[in-house]
Amino acid sequence: MIEKRYALLVKRAGRTTSFPLPESTIRFGYAPPYPQDLTLYDGALADIHGEIVYEPPEGAKKVKESNKALMPFHIKVHAEGVTINHASVPVHSDLKIQIELSHEIRVGKKYLLTIVETEQTNENGTASAKQPQRLEGARRQRHHHTDGVPPHLKRSSQHLLQLLPEIYQPSYEGNGSPSFLSRFLALLESEFIPLWWTIDNFDLFLDPATAPPEMLPWLASWYDLPFNPRQLSEEQQRALLANTPWLMRHKGTKEGLSKLMALYTGKKVEIDDLSTDDATFTVLFEEIPTNGVTKQEIEVLIDQYKPAHTTYTVEWPE
Repeated sequence: MIEKRYALLVKRAGRTTSFPLPESTIRFGYAPPYPQDLTLYDGALADIHGEIVYEPPEGAKKVKESNKALMPFHIKVHAEGVTINHASVPVHSDLKIQIELSHEIRVGKKYLLTIVETEQTNENGTASAKQPQRLEGARRQRHHHTDGVPPHLKRSSQHLLQLLPEIYQPSYEGNGSPSFLSRFLALLESEFIPLWWTIDNFDLFLDPATAPPEMLPWLASWYDLPFNPRQLSEEQQRALLANTPWLMRHKGTKEGLSKLMALYTGKKVEIDDLSTDDATFTVLFEEIPTNGVTKQEIEVLIDQYKPAHTTYTVEWPE
């Protein structure tokens, strides 16, 4: 049986990531409080800029209206700067607007959100949602050309010409071809525009969802995480980094340590803290992690995230 699920496509600077929508409320903004929330890296946004609220139709059935199925999601806006199909959404704590698949939700000046349907089976849980597109930095492949214009290189200036005095700005000659000055500046722009794009959108390199794979260990070093790319898959690395702010807030707690172990090993871990000694706990592994993580590396992680006054033992299956 195929069930319909929904995902939020988050577009920024020509890149798209897919954010699964749960059957619950999520907050979006610059610094939302929970790990399941959507963080938008734009300092002009409020910490909680708005909410996407899950409210299924009555009777848990889709209601038809104008030959369109009503969506179970509504949006609430807490700060200015949100539009739906170019119409501004008023700020009101109690106002909820229903979202349709065709709606384009713009948040601030940098983000565009749209909802898409995904198909999920009850056997393997696979989904057809659009997968995140990762950044490749400012790298460009070099091609050999015998004639014509290389791909992505414009014949005329797109930016620099507009910065000159008006007398120099005509970009076309009498025969309709680009002027010499426009063609000359286009050569400079072919080198500078990728650099400008990288500077303007550098925060995408700091987002675990869009950063190039080679930058993930560097991001992990900010939190002093023992990060071995040979043991953790790329998706595990991104998931661990995306949850690190939550892990830092819950450092020293049973919940935080359990989640860290699960993210790092890919296996369910139990923590028994009900011993007679309040300062001792046991970390139980039902099976050995298949990604090559050793018991010694697990102990290094526990030492970093456990309460300072406690001791522990690790029960590792033989």
